[in-house]
Amino acid sequence: MTAAQQALRDIAELPKSPPTRLPPPKIISDGEKSTLIYPCRHAQTTTLQQAIEGLLSPEGSAHASPALNAIVISDRTALIQSLLETLEELDAARDQLLVEARVVEVSANRDLEYEIRHVFKAAPGASTFLQDSAVALGVPGASNPGQGLDLAMRTWDQDGKTLTSFIRLLSSRGRSRILSSPNLIVAPGEEASIITGEEVPVQSSTISGGSTTIATQFKRVGIKLRVQLLQLTNDTARLEINPEVSTVTGFTAAAEGQPANPIIAIRNVTSTLSLKDGEVLTVGGLLRNEKRRTTRGIPVLEDLPGLGWLFQSRLDSMVRTQLIFFLRVRILSEGEAEAIRAHKPGAGLEKLDSITEPGSLPRGDGPLPPGLKPIRD
Repeated sequence: MTAAQQALRDIAELPKSPPTRLPPPKIISDGEKSTLIYPCRHAQTTTLQQAIEGLLSPEGSAHASPALNAIVISDRTALIQSLLETLEELDAARDQLLVEARVVEVSANRDLEYEIRHVFKAAPGASTFLQDSAVALGVPGASNPGQGLDLAMRTWDQDGKTLTSFIRLLSSRGRSRILSSPNLIVAPGEEASIITGEEVPVQSSTISGGSTTIATQFKRVGIKLRVQLLQLTNDTARLEINPEVSTVTGFTAAAEGQPANPIIAIRNVTSTLSLKDGEVLTVGGLLRNEKRRTTRGIPVLEDLPGLGWLFQSRLDSMVRTQLIFFLRVRILSEGEAEAIRAHKPGAGLEKLDSITEPGSLPRGDGPLPPGLKPIRD
């Protein structure tokens, strides 16, 4: 027996207390006018008030009390009974929606560092105009300086004068896969959100009267999922979704008196869609393909045709990131008192793991992996 199963058994064996019963609706009659006190069972008091305001007579009124979870209606006695029946029909149990999200981010990067260095040494005791000198062109932004294949070549040697060239080559590759499975439950007409991540400090400084004041604010970084359930009918849910993934990609350069702040990359999708009960849908596939070349060289010489590469160093970098959101909805019916309903996050979505493994994702207009169907053929 797992720890989760033991915990559910312990909860089920806890002593049970009878649930608190709501008092029935009460009508206070006063001749031609009556007052109805209606305790709400499922719907919010303000929602019911808005629903019946159009049914009141010109002298009728309705007041909602969220603190007492009741709505008070005063109107003609002949209308009170029909208003009560309307409220009982509207105040019915409603299904809820379980939204399961699978966020998959696959990233691949490749860097090629090419670095060259020339060293000239004059003969010992020589009185030539050109003395010992060196040309060093380090790779700009090198992630692993000093590593890789280092070649030394004696390109010139005459009368004790030598010219030695050093070439360094380094290729680095990386691949990562980030997976998250946020889940939440939302009721019709309501909004729910979940955030998994961390808070990153962002500082700002203010100089006043010769003194510097630093203020710190915290920015939430991670995976966010916001869902607003617009309509729930039979086996179809219409909802607005807003998934977002944010990561810290670097830091700004710290100036004098100014702190270094994080650079946050944000990718999100906002969409309104309709889903059937149990349907799995890809709501966003954000592809980022970045190629960059940074060169450092000697002016004029680096532009020589064919020979320019002898006087420059390069850093070629490529970053390819693909972000995919999978959504599955489940309609949850009304539960029972003292009942336990357990949900295992990600259950049934494991088959998506093989589809989203690095190297199995489609590129451009290529064929989809097995198990995925296009929205339009």
